[in-house]
Amino acid sequence: MFRVRLIASALVSASLAGAAAAGPNQAHGLVRGTVVAAPTCPGPALRDRKGCAPRPFQAEINVFATTDQNRDTKDDKPVTTVSTDREGRFQMTLAPGIYRLVPASFGGSSTGKPRDVTVTAGTTTTVGLVVDTGLR
Repeated sequence: MFRVRLIASALVSASLAGAAAAGPNQAHGLVRGTVVAAPTCPGPALRDRKGCAPRPFQAEINVFATTDQNRDTKDDKPVTTVSTDREGRFQMTLAPGIYRLVPASFGGSSTGKPRDVTVTAGTTTTVGLVVDTGLR
């Protein structure tokens, strides 16, 4: 009797865990991508040289909800903030909608170009973000 209850309990737990795992994937979308710093060498001629390619950039990404692509987000509060790994990679789950992603160095001394993404439930959106190094 105890063994039957244990097995039944395990099956119910497993089905609830499966439903919980499937729920966010069906109701949310995945956004993943990379952040790079560029340019890494001064001057247009040097940018094409070996060793002058954009480099992975460890950053925080502020995520703002928006419905207007021309809207300024500097006075808004981010919906969420996500950090990249050392290789500049990030991943987050968001509800469907339009979001503005703004990469910034830790401490905010360098801010990257904002990028708008549209998140659709059950899909993955891949995006590349760039932080300007200021080299010219």
